[in-house]
Amino acid sequence: MTGLAILVYLNQPPYQPRERDYAYAGSFYAFSIWVGLGVMALFNLLQKKLPQTVAGSLAAALCLFVPFQMLAQNWDDHDRSGRYTAPAFAFNFLNTCEKDCNAILITHGDNDTFPLWYAQEVEGIRTDVRIMNTSLLGTDWYIDQMQWRTYESAPVKFSIPRESYLYGTNEIIPVNERVTDRVPAIQAVGVMANPRAKLQLMDGTKLNYLPARKLRIPVNKENALASGIVPAKDAHLIPEYMDLDIPENKNTLLKVEMMFLDLLANYQWDRPIYIVSKGGDLNIGIQDYLRYDGMAYKLMPYKVDTLSTQVPYMDTDKLYPLLMDVYQWGRMDEPDVLLDYHVTYLYLVQQAVRQMYSQVAKAMILEGKDDKAEALLDKGIAVMKQYPLNWVVQPSMNEVGVMEAIELYFFLGRPEKAKALAIPFLDETFKAIEYFMGTYRGGLLSATDAESAISTYVHMNDILEVNQEKELAGTYTQQLEELFKKYQ
Repeated sequence: MTGLAILVYLNQPPYQPRERDYAYAGSFYAFSIWVGLGVMALFNLLQKKLPQTVAGSLAAALCLFVPFQMLAQNWDDHDRSGRYTAPAFAFNFLNTCEKDCNAILITHGDNDTFPLWYAQEVEGIRTDVRIMNTSLLGTDWYIDQMQWRTYESAPVKFSIPRESYLYGTNEIIPVNERVTDRVPAIQAVGVMANPRAKLQLMDGTKLNYLPARKLRIPVNKENALASGIVPAKDAHLIPEYMDLDIPENKNTLLKVEMMFLDLLANYQWDRPIYIVSKGGDLNIGIQDYLRYDGMAYKLMPYKVDTLSTQVPYMDTDKLYPLLMDVYQWGRMDEPDVLLDYHVTYLYLVQQAVRQMYSQVAKAMILEGKDDKAEALLDKGIAVMKQYPLNWVVQPSMNEVGVMEAIELYFFLGRPEKAKALAIPFLDETFKAIEYFMGTYRGGLLSATDAESAISTYVHMNDILEVNQEKELAGTYTQQLEELFKKYQ
């Protein structure tokens, strides 16, 4: 019941963010009992032939071979010595934020947040940054903490009174668009937090509500420039107002969104706000205002999506030294460091480091800074040299980043560097296709796995052909055709 039965009952999907062995704790308890009984049985058997002390020692020695065998076989799969990717991950997030500006860094879960807490609490790194976890911002005690000073970080200012965010209060806030015109966000938040302004539901329940979808937040231009939110070269882009549009298909706000909306309604643009992923738990119309800043996004007073079409809008003057000199990688480029599934998933899928370097390199090329672009591409390859080039478990931006780097090397007139990356990438991808097609024929995997790998392979071959590497492309095309014939 605690092993196979719970496995069937939970029906967990194959790809998990972490090991779920704790779900089977009951089966380990039962197994441990039988281990103890087995040792006792061996001892009883031996003491019939040997003195009791000798029998006990021999039984213990023989049974210790089992855990020693497990240790010997599994040590190399679990040895994390010399690997400092978690603190490096936190260091990079914190140092993406502007220094001495009282920045706020929005995180969305425990994996994002725990390394940051360690970096600040234990190592004292960037204690001027206020970490705000949206998974906790729906709790009254955490909202209280946000309003306290922490190290060098000033309190976060909210206008909603405590009785309006206590546990069990305003957990869900309906969006009831009574006003279709654009209204000041501070007024909308005032209505939302007003205990006398209630929306009565059909069952008689009365709830606070948001009275408008179109909200307007004034922008303090002087503060935005002084606090480093907007660089001086972009001062002309600063508008009088920042307009937010709650999505039409969103009919309720969560408490965390209510509090963040309150933060923005009272925002004086005197401290930068960074978010580790584009929007995350905050679906209130801020996505268009998030500037790509490396390992985090920065909230800007103007929409950034229309400012750049070929690459994300970014400040290359900031990102070049950040990626070349500031970011740390916790020895993950060393051959003696174990890069297990979790670290591989982090830097190939969640943070896609290769694509980050490729994107900034492309932006450099668009600015005519070819030397810096090549340096960035080289750095990205060096940092990630111990990782597979193709994350075959599921499609990711890592593969996009690798192919972008190859295209950019060709563009920069570095065909040898391009081919040095393309050949192992194609080899890895072909092995994935071969594996997926073989197992798919046996019914073990869906066709999607093979199709995704084939699509990547064909696209990479097209890049070679476009860049006059027709002979090399032909070799890999023939290889794929022969594999197809095998499974016809």
